[in-house]
Amino acid sequence: MQELAAFAIVGRAVHFAREISIMDKEHLKGAADKASGAAKDAIGQVTGNDKLRAEGAIDKAKGEAREALGDVKDGIKKADVDAQRDREADRS
Repeated sequence: MQELAAFAIVGRAVHFAREISIMDKEHLKGAADKASGAAKDAIGQVTGNDKLRAEGAIDKAKGEAREALGDVKDGIKKADVDAQRDREADRS
């Protein structure tokens, strides 16, 4: 019984790892850019450094764009999977 439970846990971990790897790099890069931009903006605001604040705004905008690109890629992948399922259903 314990072996079965351990197998189920490993199976869930593998499934979770696959979902993470499916998440494309654009979302991860976008989140990193947004975080970097927010940090630069905050430091620039505290120190009165307008150049650093501008760099932060650019990084945040770049992060938003990367995340939008990731959303588009995800939509294309989902549409492809749905189309494949439809083709398989039509064969049955």
